[in-house]
Amino acid sequence: MRPCGRSGALAASARIANLPSVATNVLAGSALALQIEAPTIPAAPIAAAISSGVFLCLAGNLLNDWADRKWDAVYRPERALPRGLFPPGFYLVFVAFCFISAFLTPAVLAPRILPITAAISGCILLYTWLHKRHPISIIPMALCRALLPISGALAVSDPTADWISFALPLFVYIAGLSLYARGESKSTGFGKRWLIAVFIAPILSCGAMSGWYWGLALPPMLLLWRDLFPLISHSSVSAAVSRMLAAIPLLDYCVLFPIAFAWLTYDPNGFWWLCIIAPPLVSVLAHNLQKLAPAT
Repeated sequence: MRPCGRSGALAASARIANLPSVATNVLAGSALALQIEAPTIPAAPIAAAISSGVFLCLAGNLLNDWADRKWDAVYRPERALPRGLFPPGFYLVFVAFCFISAFLTPAVLAPRILPITAAISGCILLYTWLHKRHPISIIPMALCRALLPISGALAVSDPTADWISFALPLFVYIAGLSLYARGESKSTGFGKRWLIAVFIAPILSCGAMSGWYWGLALPPMLLLWRDLFPLISHSSVSAAVSRMLAAIPLLDYCVLFPIAFAWLTYDPNGFWWLCIIAPPLVSVLAHNLQKLAPAT
C-alpha cells in the first residue's frame, strides 16, 4: 500500500521510481565514450553527471506538479498540492534548489557537461509550458532523457559520433512511450501503434557501439522485450507506462552489457562490473519504488 501522508505525497510528486534510471542513462553514455580506449575511469566526473541528472529530474517532476496544480485539483485531487499538504511556494523553492544543485556539482567536478545541463534545464521549462497545450511537448520531454547519456559521455571524453548516437534510441523510446500514453488515455485508438517505437529502440542502440559489440546486445535486448511484450495486450495505460518507465535501465543495458562484458576480459575494474550489475538491479528497484509512489 502506498503511503498517503506528506512524505508519500512528496515522493509521488518527485516520481522517485523514475530517478534511479537517470544513473544508468548517464552510465551508458560514459561507457560508450570509453569503449574504444578506457584509461583510468574518472569516477568523480561520472558521479557529478549522475548527481546533476537526478537533480534535474527532481526539478522537472516538482515543477510539473506545481504548474499543473489547478488542473490536478479537478482531475488528480489525490496529489499533494490539491490536497493542501504543501504550499505551492514550497515546491518552487525545492525546484530552485534542485536546479542550482544540478549546476553546482558539475561546475566543480565536470565543467564540460554544463552546456548539456543548461540544455536539459531549457527542455524542462519548455515541456512544462507546452505539455497541457500541445502534443509537441513530447519532444522536449524525450530530449531531457536523450541528453543524459551525452552528459555522461562528456564527463569522461571528447565528443564522438558513437556515443552521441545513443541519444536517438533513448529519444525514440521516450517519445513512443509518451505518444502511447497520450493516445490511449485520450481514447483516440492510435496509442498502441506507438509501442513499435519502444520495441525498435534497443535495435537502434546497436548503432551506438563499435565493432562486434552489437552482437552481445542480444541478451539484454531480449530481456527488455520480455519485459515489454505483455504491454501489447495491456488494458491499463497507467500500469503499462509505469512498466515502460521501469524498463528504461534495460534499454541502457543494451549498450552497457556488451561494452562492459568485452572490457572485463582486459580490465576487470569496478566500473565495468557496475555496468554489468546495475541496470537489472535498477529496473527491479524502479518496480519496487512504484509500489511506494506512482511513476506517472
